Amino acid sequence: MSERGLRRAAVALAWTCMASAGRAQTITGAVEGWATDSAGAALASVSVQALGPGDRSLGAATSDPRGRFRILALPVGSCTVVLRSLGYRPVRLDGVPIRLGATTGLGIVRLRQGTLTLPALVVQSEAPLLDPATARAGGNLSAELFGALPVDRNFHALPGLLPQANLSDYGDEVNIAGSSGPENVYYVDGVDLTDPYRATASGDLPYNFIKEVQVTTAAGEAEYGRALGGVVNVVTRSGDNVLRGEAFGYFSGSGLAGSWRRGLADAAVEASADYDAGLAVSGPVVHNRLWFFTAYNRAVSTLDLRVPGFAAQRDRRTSHLFAAKLDWVPDAATAVALTVLGDPSRERQIAPAFTAYGSPTGLDNIDPFLGALRLGGAAVSLRGSRRVGRTFLLESAVSRFGREEIRHGDTERGRREPLVQDLETGRWSGGFGDNSTHRSVRWAVRAVGTWSPVAHSVRIGLEYEDNRLDSDVHFTDPGIVARAGPTSYQAVYLITHGRVRNRVVTAYLRDSWLATSHLRFNAGLRWDGQALIGARGHLAQRLGRMVQPRFAVIVTPGRARAKLFASFGRYSEQLPLFASATWWHEPVRNGVYLFDQDPRTGAAPLDSLDAGSHDILPEVPGLRGEYYDEVTLGIEQLVGERLQLAVRGVQRRLREVVDDGLAPGTGERILGNPGRGRLAFLPRPRRRYDAVEVTLRWRGGGRLLLAASYVLSRNQGNYTGLWDHDVSFALPNGKTEPDLAEQGVNADGLLPNDRPHVFKLIGARELGARLTLGMVFLWQSGTPLNELGATFLPAHFVNLRPRGTAGRTPGIRDLSLRVTWDVPAGRAVAPQLSLELLHIASARRTVTIDQLHFAALDADGAQAAPNPDYLMPTRYQPPMMVRLGGTIGL
Repeated sequence: MSERGLRRAAVALAWTCMASAGRAQTITGAVEGWATDSAGAALASVSVQALGPGDRSLGAATSDPRGRFRILALPVGSCTVVLRSLGYRPVRLDGVPIRLGATTGLGIVRLRQGTLTLPALVVQSEAPLLDPATARAGGNLSAELFGALPVDRNFHALPGLLPQANLSDYGDEVNIAGSSGPENVYYVDGVDLTDPYRATASGDLPYNFIKEVQVTTAAGEAEYGRALGGVVNVVTRSGDNVLRGEAFGYFSGSGLAGSWRRGLADAAVEASADYDAGLAVSGPVVHNRLWFFTAYNRAVSTLDLRVPGFAAQRDRRTSHLFAAKLDWVPDAATAVALTVLGDPSRERQIAPAFTAYGSPTGLDNIDPFLGALRLGGAAVSLRGSRRVGRTFLLESAVSRFGREEIRHGDTERGRREPLVQDLETGRWSGGFGDNSTHRSVRWAVRAVGTWSPVAHSVRIGLEYEDNRLDSDVHFTDPGIVARAGPTSYQAVYLITHGRVRNRVVTAYLRDSWLATSHLRFNAGLRWDGQALIGARGHLAQRLGRMVQPRFAVIVTPGRARAKLFASFGRYSEQLPLFASATWWHEPVRNGVYLFDQDPRTGAAPLDSLDAGSHDILPEVPGLRGEYYDEVTLGIEQLVGERLQLAVRGVQRRLREVVDDGLAPGTGERILGNPGRGRLAFLPRPRRRYDAVEVTLRWRGGGRLLLAASYVLSRNQGNYTGLWDHDVSFALPNGKTEPDLAEQGVNADGLLPNDRPHVFKLIGARELGARLTLGMVFLWQSGTPLNELGATFLPAHFVNLRPRGTAGRTPGIRDLSLRVTWDVPAGRAVAPQLSLELLHIASARRTVTIDQLHFAALDADGAQAAPNPDYLMPTRYQPPMMVRLGGTIGL
């Protein structure tokens, strides 16, 4: 990486909050600053222009009587800013970084008096260190940074580089500010690619397709919504006036890795390989008017797994990832972009589909571990923006995102027979157990207007989404079978199918007001209304009381070498379609059959227990949406010329939850707010997240970049989020805990993703003219453990001691390095080779543990069927491995 590239990467290492230049899924940025004369007096009516390649105009503004100017809707990357005023020598600022969803502060730009014949004074712009416009937490990660650091190939893991964003060991990817994975929202090129069904991350893309990633972890303005965790915003690459091509490939495998340590939930790894290759081409269709970008990446991941007692089986996933974009600028005031993205994938999976009773000690036949999956989909969006004069910007977009998730057994026996689990011995037999099809579609339209008379930036936005889910789910007849004794069997059955929808209307208004040169107020109001449509096509439930105020104050005293800020905000959840499929499909059959012999013999059940079979649930009057309140307070300070220190406190309090429960005595399934109304038998939900975040960023010229963060936090309560950690599955707003009154006992305590101490260090350094060394180091506390027992319903557990008091997994250290070599070649090609050393000296420590102590109740209601794997490790850290990569730029 060149010295210029490292300077650009320094911008991405700014772990400071970024000012909004649009709504959460904006694909542009902005610049602002102050024009003065050489004595520091404000200059009004200064013409300010942002220029792209070939001095193409990207936007313009005029300074107000206080000398302040702002240019909106600038493409991500870098640009040139030129200031001109009659009687003054023009100033040209080259290399001004434009960050995704952020405002770049240029500070004070001084114009010298002179004649118009003097050439412009050219200044190389330095990356801004403080952003005075917002209290928002998070940061931006640029493509230059991806090229220097050892990071995962998929962008889903990139937020884990930032403070308060931790990669999860439970399967829910990234936990942000105490939330679970399904509480985040993911946008790519303005399209919401969050899975409409389970609200999990979707839309796989390699970082070669990506230009920049923005992550908001706290204090988002009114444009930010529909998330209880964080917002991840991605913009893909675009074409320009130069025809470019890039071929790339990466490989890692067991021949370049240490040995895996096998946990209860793992088969033994005999061999593994991960490889992908792709091609990207971009350039002009019409110079200075129309450009294209297109890319394709085929990614394959294989694991040869030996399940004890059986021959090795190959787990193989193949993904076809693609992206295409057309950018059209018909005139200086108008921009249009068309984007197409996709990630269809197929997998033969060697893993169980149902682990609510714990992990197996052994298998009588291999079929329970053989699954077939089809995942992924495609998205298309059309966006446009139009500047009206120099103070008004109108933006609009329409998009469609379709996704499928299909799962069933990979063998005939796996599809035909039920899964049978022996609770006494821990052995499994039978089939795969799960047969499910989910197809979802999201249509979205939005219109946003921004009026920016310099001292204010007023935005008003309207959005509409129509989310649709078609699903068909049934466990293999008669259900998931559990053997509790020689003459005691139970079978959990689930049958549901139909179509449900969620129609969401959003309106927001916000203003960023610069009251004085050192004091700014950001205020906004957001409203989300949700209309949930059941399988009969009728309105099943309204969620309309979702008013979300936002407020922030930012003070920049003195010479703007420090920033003090405080904020308050309320953030509401958009209800995923999983909940609608649970409550408003027709029919829903969910319960337990009781047998005195193996049901595979054809025996009829002795009895049955209705665990939630129902027709479409009735509408709940006054149902409150799920939301939390957040307060932040902090300071940022420049120490010398190259060191930035920031300290931030964050407090989040969950205020309401939408979920269901089973009424005592009758077992009737009831929808509502736990602790209120008909769900008063359940405890009020609580989640209390408190954190202090300290970040340091060192910009040591062009050859050295360092950024470090330490987060001290506590996450406690009785509500773990939209991910069900007891069964390691996304069950948003329909979790098994708590469904029963007895599950409220010992429920309050440390939550599964509580990590009191997390330290991160990332850096890059040039080693000579062509070598760059990148580093990522992580140290974090382990997570708390529970002692779980059974209830009369399968997969519904109780805490036998206060939550989080059964111990803690060990702390984790992880170090990865990347060496990049720019290979000498001719002018026509630019080869680059990379060597990544991942998880160096991995201790392969335990990361997850089986916490189920008892799997059933006896006839007297006492805990029975002790789990032989209780407190045994289910997952370990990966071993050290090597990844080789190469790119050829044309």
